Amino acid sequence: MRNFKITIILLSIFAVAIYGCKKEEEIAGSEFAKERFIGKWPLKNQVIIEIENFRDTNRNDTIPYLPVDTLVYTADGKYTRRGITVDYTIDAAGENITYNTTPATTWRIKFMRNTSIILTQERTEQVGTNTITTYTEDQLDKK
Repeated sequence: MRNFKITIILLSIFAVAIYGCKKEEEIAGSEFAKERFIGKWPLKNQVIIEIENFRDTNRNDTIPYLPVDTLVYTADGKYTRRGITVDYTIDAAGENITYNTTPATTWRIKFMRNTSIILTQERTEQVGTNTITTYTEDQLDKK
């Protein structure tokens, strides 16, 4: 009788292992990211770091948005902020989001969870003999 119980337990463990290992259909990066973005996202903070000539920090700001600015992403590819609506697209890998503004801006999707998203952007421009690099990070949080 004891061997029978052990056999049943081992078979149960084996069945659970097989069931857990079955192949599930993966969602493509772009589709997954777009599903996560749909909805209203409060912009809690914006971090801006400006570096001149790759060594001197000119600006290091964290700007809390009070009252909170809310960004709205829709399933049909529309983005609204402060009453202005533009189209947005997410690349095939789900790593970058591009807003169709003039000029178009592309942000990297650095972090994405059910209740929070972090978008980053890096811009480098030449001003005279100085190279100025600006890192911007938007922290969206539904909490």
